[in-house]
Amino acid sequence: GIVAGCESDLDATLTLMLLQNLFGTPGFQHNPAVDTEKNHYFCAHCTSASRMRGLDQSPEPIALRSHAEAGWGCVPRVLFSENQDVTISKYLHGDSAQLLLYSGTVLRCPPIPPAGGCRTNAEIKLNELENVADLKGHHLCMVYGNHTRDLRRFCQLNAIEVVV
Repeated sequence: GIVAGCESDLDATLTLMLLQNLFGTPGFQHNPAVDTEKNHYFCAHCTSASRMRGLDQSPEPIALRSHAEAGWGCVPRVLFSENQDVTISKYLHGDSAQLLLYSGTVLRCPPIPPAGGCRTNAEIKLNELENVADLKGHHLCMVYGNHTRDLRRFCQLNAIEVVV
C-alpha cells in the first residue's frame, strides 16, 4: 500500500511508513481526544486504511459517509474490531529524536455525534497511563497489535528516546 499522511504532517507520515515497514500493516493517523471520567482515549479522523491486519488480509467493515468538515464528498468510515490490541505512536524528529508510544485495546467505534465529528473513530483503553489526560501528541498513528516491545528495541538501536 501507499502511505498517505494528512495536513502536511511529515512526522505522522514518517510514523506510518515506519510502522508499515516494520510490521506489514497500515496505520491510522488520527486526532486524539480523551474522556477523563472514563479514562478512555478516542482517536478520530475522516479516513483510514481498511485492511488494518495487512494488505493481504480481509478489510474491516466500512460505511460511506460525507466528509465531516466539508459536509460533501465521500469518505469510508472504518469500523475497527472491538477487543483488538493496538499500538499508538508518533515519531518526532529534531535534535533529539523521540517516539511517543502507547498500547491499548479498542473498546468500540462510538456513533458519530449529531453535532458532527470525524467519521472513523475508536474508543480505546490505554495500558500505560493512569490518567489519560497525560497523553502527549497530536496526529498519532494507530496500528493493530501490541508492538511496543519491538518499537522500544528499534528506538534503542537508533538512538530514539521513547516517551510515554
